[in-house]
This record gives sequence, structure tokens and C-alpha cells, in this order.
Amino acid sequence: MYGLLPDHAIEDLGPDVIRPYDPRRVQPCSYDVALDRHFLVPPPNLGYVDPARALSMIRVTPEAGFRLEPGTFALASTRETLALPANLAARVEGKSSLGRIGLAVHITAGWIDPGFHGQVTLELVNHGPRPIVLWPGMLIAQACFWRLESAARRPYGHVTGAHYQDQGGGPAASRAHDGFVSDSHSGESDPEPCLLFGCGMGGWHTAEAHDA
Repeated sequence: MYGLLPDHAIEDLGPDVIRPYDPRRVQPCSYDVALDRHFLVPPPNLGYVDPARALSMIRVTPEAGFRLEPGTFALASTRETLALPANLAARVEGKSSLGRIGLAVHITAGWIDPGFHGQVTLELVNHGPRPIVLWPGMLIAQACFWRLESAARRPYGHVTGAHYQDQGGGPAASRAHDGFVSDSHSGESDPEPCLLFGCGMGGWHTAEAHDA
């Protein structure tokens, strides 16, 4: 069977691909993944982001909930590790119940290549009008799996230096600067860009523990 995998095929994958694996989280054609406890946030007074330069992110590990303010962004990760063979790809999508309160779990990077191994980094954005509190261990997204017609000849990680292979211990910050190529960029000594479009990059807090 190749194409999008249904529930019984996901059950066959089990802990060989999803670790830890809980059969109760299998949906009709996806698997519910949980939120890990580490977050990365941009510096609060960051004026702009240049993908040609490394961006230092602030690591936050709240004792309880993580409060994501409206219009703000943070990196998080799944608690689960995925181990995809060369003939299996995956995609992480949001859960409808969280989408209905304004939470997006990825911006453009939901696709996971065959051969990937590691925790999946989530790009969290609050599109709603109110802060959203995120609790470690909550079901945050769903992973869908595609079996390829044949195994990839060059799966992710087949060459040493794959940016995000074997990532663990929390989300991985952007490495867009590593090998960055453009028509005008030549290196770290390039002048500052002449057009800056401001945007609020702060807006995160740790939330106090809620009553059990």
C-alpha cells in the first residue's frame, strides 16, 4: 500500500516509527502528537530577522504553561520522535479544536522527508485576539504518513550535515543562514538592508499552574 496511510497501517508502523507510541492516539488517517516542554522565542526587542545571519533564540522551559500572546511566534517540538524509513514521508497538521481558538502549529514547514529522525519542530503562531496557554503534554498536532511508491534514493540525512537530523531535547532554531545563497548577499560583512518592516516579536510569558 502506498499513499496516505489509514489507521490500521499507522498501527502497523507503531513504535518502529513513532516513539513513544500510544495506540489510543491513532485517528482515521493520522496520529495525535503531544507538546514537549521546551520553547524557543525571539529576543523581545529584535528589530528584524535576516535569514542570511544566525538568529539567537531564547530558550524557555516553563514550570507550568506557556502563554503565547496574540500575533506572536514561538518554536516548540513534539514530545514524540519520528524515525522515518526511506519509503515513508510525513506531514504535521494542526488539530481543529486548537485551530478554532486561533492556534497554528506550523507556518510553511509541515512536511517531513523520508529518512528523517528526531523530534518535529513546531512553528506556533497565535492568530487569535486573546493569549493562548499551552501546556506540556497536551495533544498539539496530528502527524499523517505517506508511503512512497518506492524508496527515496537520497533520503533526508543521507549526506552528513543535514540541518535537522537527529534533533532532540527541544525545538531546533532556523539554520537558514547555513549555506545561504542570494543574488546580493556575499557574507557577514554585507551592509544593513535598506528597507525594514517592523513587527512585534515579543509577547510570550510563562503561565502559572492551574488547579488540578
